[in-house]
Amino acid sequence: MRQLIKGDIARILRKKEIYIFAFLLYVILFAVKSKTEVEDQISSFESMVALIGMLMCLVPVYITVYGDEIRTGTMQTVIGRGMSRRKVIISKLIDCIILFTMMFIVFLLLFFVKNAIADLTLTPKQNLMAFVYVLLTCIRATGYFAVTGLFLFSSWNIAIGLTACVMLVFVNVSLALVQTNMHIPVHDYWIDGLVNAAYNDLLIGDFPWKLIVMIAVYIIGAVVITIKIFDRKELDL
Repeated sequence: MRQLIKGDIARILRKKEIYIFAFLLYVILFAVKSKTEVEDQISSFESMVALIGMLMCLVPVYITVYGDEIRTGTMQTVIGRGMSRRKVIISKLIDCIILFTMMFIVFLLLFFVKNAIADLTLTPKQNLMAFVYVLLTCIRATGYFAVTGLFLFSSWNIAIGLTACVMLVFVNVSLALVQTNMHIPVHDYWIDGLVNAAYNDLLIGDFPWKLIVMIAVYIIGAVVITIKIFDRKELDL
């Protein structure tokens, strides 16, 4: 499985699509005017990461990891040569995590550069929490990739999987609105709500228990269900 992941990453990094989306994301980061106060700058950064950053990174990662392999039949060939379906699902999820994290680490570094240009000095704790926020965003994205794997591997259709991936971002916004207006705590138990709660716990020095719940339910749970569904699916190998 390690060789499969290394080969996938090397193949994907030769594709121009992922660089185009990454470049657009970084341009947007610098296009947004810097705030005059550090707290406002951090809040603006977190908002960009949570919505624009998620969308701009989820889409190219999803397409480059799954698109060509399903369209050309490469994934079927790998399975036909003896790679277990469980390892294929897990390896593709790891591909997504690696690529998404790479894009966001650069995003974070450029955020620090932008702060230096704007002469905004963050404290060591603020810099650390910006890093933690990006790390949690990568875990949040892992939950998205794991959940949409249910749609992708059950339908064996990249369009359905990609649509589900994008829609989850808007599901998050919708659940937040429902919770705010109707006072029903649906967002608190969603991927983003659990990750946000974990981030707030870390801010005040508590252990992020809800992050463990998110990982157990939305990542491990979704992967286990996907494996069971995919094991029963008929493929032309």
